[in-house]
Amino acid sequence: MSIETIDGLIRAAYANGITATARVQNHPFAILQLLQIGLMGVNVPDVEDAEMAQRVVQACRYPPRGTREISRPTGTMGVSSEEYFRWADEELIVSVQIESRRGLDNLEAILAVDGLDMVQSGRSDLALSLGVPGQANHPIVLEAEEKIIAAAEKPARWSRFTSSPGPAR
Repeated sequence: MSIETIDGLIRAAYANGITATARVQNHPFAILQLLQIGLMGVNVPDVEDAEMAQRVVQACRYPPRGTREISRPTGTMGVSSEEYFRWADEELIVSVQIESRRGLDNLEAILAVDGLDMVQSGRSDLALSLGVPGQANHPIVLEAEEKIIAAAEKPARWSRFTSSPGPAR
């Protein structure tokens, strides 16, 4: 999709009280570009280790937890800088997907990355990586997904999300 199409979808989400999230490439510019137009949640696929997860967090979070530049969505200009930066630090959803055996092997290290809010599985790609292509409901895939869920559900990892739609757009 073009950036203009995504911008329109984000505007439609805002207008309907929906949290605007998107699957984004693990590239700082791609992430920043969507955050600048008001994306409220980032989901990066195929994260295989803590270093990759850290790069996602760095691209999404402002210092001191990240390296995101000062830019912010133009639609938030009516919100004070203090309020916007608090929102971006506390409410922006940063999520990664585990879609490979390597990601499973590094799951605990990935989940230990500060600033990461959520982890998901990518069941079809996980099936491919685990040697059962096209069998997303294969017991080995379901077992791997249960491992991801159990690790993410550990009490110390639960994040609190509010129902706030974020800064006005």
